[in-house]
Amino acid sequence: MALALSANFAQAQCQDSSSSGTPIICAGTKDSETKVDGLLTWNTVSSINSSYMPSMLSYKSNESKSSSIITKLIFKFNGGGSSLEKEGSLSAISTLKAGSNIDSIILKGNAKDIQMAANGQGTLVANFNNQLDKTFTLDLSDAPDGVTSFLGNLEIVDQGDKNSSTNTFTATLSHDFQGKIFIKDAAGTNTIKLTNGDLIGNIATYQQTNSSSEDKLTIDFTNSSSSNGMQNLQANTNRRIIGNIYTENNDPNNTTITIKGGGLTGDIKLKGDNNGATNTGTLTVNFENGAVMKGNIGHSGSSQANDFQKKGSNF
Repeated sequence: MALALSANFAQAQCQDSSSSGTPIICAGTKDSETKVDGLLTWNTVSSINSSYMPSMLSYKSNESKSSSIITKLIFKFNGGGSSLEKEGSLSAISTLKAGSNIDSIILKGNAKDIQMAANGQGTLVANFNNQLDKTFTLDLSDAPDGVTSFLGNLEIVDQGDKNSSTNTFTATLSHDFQGKIFIKDAAGTNTIKLTNGDLIGNIATYQQTNSSSEDKLTIDFTNSSSSNGMQNLQANTNRRIIGNIYTENNDPNNTTITIKGGGLTGDIKLKGDNNGATNTGTLTVNFENGAVMKGNIGHSGSSQANDFQKKGSNF
């Protein structure tokens, strides 16, 4: 119960004061984030559903809406300046940079789903830029029932050294996440929680750029229940990661993926033909709270060659 109250309080100030009926962006100090207007617009995907995709602020009347769509939206903790603002002009690849006074960003669905570009082929990026004590929250906890809460790819990158990273990424979805997840130097506390949905897509790393970092991600299918004043975590046994888990070829960083409840329907595998570097980092997948797996670990084809990566799974 305390966890739920804390989460609600943390976003108490992140409200849609103008009743826009579209996703909103909030920023500020942790637990005091407020809505930031004028950064971008949201186009409805179609009139028959509740999905919205991020777009540039303006487009000429003789242009189609498709020409204004942002295909890659980057939130970057910049370290300079004092607010959340656009980095240059918006384009297909757009960056919103957070100044030194911003330690928390919330992208809130506001009872809507989020789709990144046409058919979910776009990407949302949380770039921590090796800063400290930064938090990014993707809140789709109140997305409509029965449809995909997030359709698109996700990147979590540059959280700093593994022994000193104090950064946090949290996503909460009421239903499915559909798309690929990439992590790079993601040494902070990173959690994607699905309260009533599957994660449909692969989880992978990019090649590390910080040899002192690592990659960590938790996929949480558990749901809380209370009994006699005690909070219990119940395994959501029907939900799965439907995809594969792998690292970039020869990635020297260690990678740890933790699955709580639910499970994995897919392989823990090679990305390509081989991990030929002897210093390739370890890939560990932990299965907790009743999580299960149906798939293979290691080589998935006779054509694959050397694999110097240690792959471990703990149940």
